[in-house]
Amino acid sequence: MEKTCCCRSCTVATGTAIIAVLEIIGGIFQMIQGSIVANEMISHPDRIPDKHYPYFKDHTAVYITFQFIGIFMALAYTIVSGLLFQGYRTRNVRLCLPWLYWNYISLGLTAIGVVILFFALALNGYFVVGLIMVLISIVVLGIAVYFVLVVQRFVDDN
Repeated sequence: MEKTCCCRSCTVATGTAIIAVLEIIGGIFQMIQGSIVANEMISHPDRIPDKHYPYFKDHTAVYITFQFIGIFMALAYTIVSGLLFQGYRTRNVRLCLPWLYWNYISLGLTAIGVVILFFALALNGYFVVGLIMVLISIVVLGIAVYFVLVVQRFVDDN
């Protein structure tokens, strides 16, 4: 009998496949969105609103650099998600390990970043905004931790 996940509606293998496909699609969308924004920043910097990118005109290179870092991170995440799917497909759990390690590191760094951002916002008088951001981040991190637990269970079972 295979172990189930996701409210007993599918096996951990199927859950792993669903997670991999969703993250591949998400990574592709992130790369497309990041590329569009980077192109706009480079081609038409005068059209970038200060409302969305404060001090863009003063720190254009920094914004563009961070945009390309985001595109690279989305590419790397898409690649490890592809390895996860291939690991599911072939039942080769060694291919799932890069995705797990990537997520362990990402979860830790994201949690630290959320705490730092909350204190930065709170110290600048945006306590409510910081609190809302923390609450949203808790939900997102909870889903990410659940994904990691599903994949870890798949790896342990195979």
